[in-house]
Amino acid sequence: MSTDNKHIAISVITTILLIAALLCAMSCDKCPTEPEFPEFRIEISADFVGASRVRLLVSVSDSGDVREFGIKRNGEVVSKYQLSGKDTLVTDVTANPATAYQYKGVIYYDGKEIDSSEVINLTTLDTTSHELEWTIFRFGYIGSYLRDVFIVSEDDIWAVGFIETEETIHNDTLDPYNAVHWNGEEWELKRIYYSDYVLAGQAVFGFNNTEVIVVAGGTFIWDGNSFFSLNTPIGIFTGSVTRLWGVDSDYFYYVGRNGNLVLYRDTIWSRININTALTINDIFGLSGNLIYMVGSNQDNWSSNFIIYEDGQIRNIDFPDTCMQAVYATACNDVYLVGEGMLYYDDRKINDWPLPGEVPRNLLQSIRGNGPNDLFLAGHLGTVIHYNGNTWRYYEDLFEANTLYAISVKNDCIVAVGLGNQQGIIYHGRREKK
Repeated sequence: MSTDNKHIAISVITTILLIAALLCAMSCDKCPTEPEFPEFRIEISADFVGASRVRLLVSVSDSGDVREFGIKRNGEVVSKYQLSGKDTLVTDVTANPATAYQYKGVIYYDGKEIDSSEVINLTTLDTTSHELEWTIFRFGYIGSYLRDVFIVSEDDIWAVGFIETEETIHNDTLDPYNAVHWNGEEWELKRIYYSDYVLAGQAVFGFNNTEVIVVAGGTFIWDGNSFFSLNTPIGIFTGSVTRLWGVDSDYFYYVGRNGNLVLYRDTIWSRININTALTINDIFGLSGNLIYMVGSNQDNWSSNFIIYEDGQIRNIDFPDTCMQAVYATACNDVYLVGEGMLYYDDRKINDWPLPGEVPRNLLQSIRGNGPNDLFLAGHLGTVIHYNGNTWRYYEDLFEANTLYAISVKNDCIVAVGLGNQQGIIYHGRREKK
């Protein structure tokens, strides 16, 4: 190649390189130095705080894409999830009781953290003590039983049912008993008359020592000295009553057979249609406008969970199971027991497996002081306690007894039922932690 041609070639190459450099520079001026990420945003809030469970509501900007997000606890990632949609619930089941935590949500794109939420501060509940001292009381003879119980205070407890004593069995002039009262020192047998008859006590619920409601044929209120009858309209309730719940003695509900829900409010009785013919086994309310019920049919082994909120009814069916009782600490913390245990978080029903050492006997009742203090009772003298973190089965109470109901108030726990043709009471007192 001649010298001139070499100079021309060099000149052309140089020109091309300069143009390429110029184009690159112009292009780079238009592009950011960092990759461009979608405008995803994440927020979190505490939906439920227990002793060992923290449930968080995670909200992200809704793009329709599947996004990856994580939950940080005290600065460390404890879990990662995939989310399609806007909101979801996540539960941290590794929290420790009585511990302060800082939670933060983070969202990822292509493995990079692109946004984080504000930090929320919370403290988990402490556990409660499993240590109880139990005393068993027995009442009556053949045909006796106790169906329901309510603790007004540790020195004021009512149980209802049907009690035949040796005296009433052998003396035609003596009526049986249908209530038992604890006065702080002893259990007193009581008779509540419906017209001239003593009918079996079916349900009891109280508010204070001068407002205790009992259903025993009719509806009665204890005023601190005696029972007086409320005039109940004929036909307002079809079938027997199973449970009561109320706000006060002028505002209460009772449930029972044939899908019955009846409201008494300000002297007015009204029957509420809850769209089921099942026997309603239990009722529990968070307010007069938010009521939970469970019904069942043991013939075909089916159940119904019923929510009555602001006059509206919602029914959730459960095939192949038999739910007997319901208890709630909040609208997003509802427990159902029967053949096992279920949990309602205000969105869906979740299974709650009981620990292996807990007998799988049919559970009949659940009450408590909160999510860290739940008591369950049922067949074969079963009483179990959940302290927010662990379960305790009181195996020393195991007998051929059926416990129909349990009531809990602070450190006093009372379960009632039937054992060897007698009315039976399990009276528990908690030892302080």
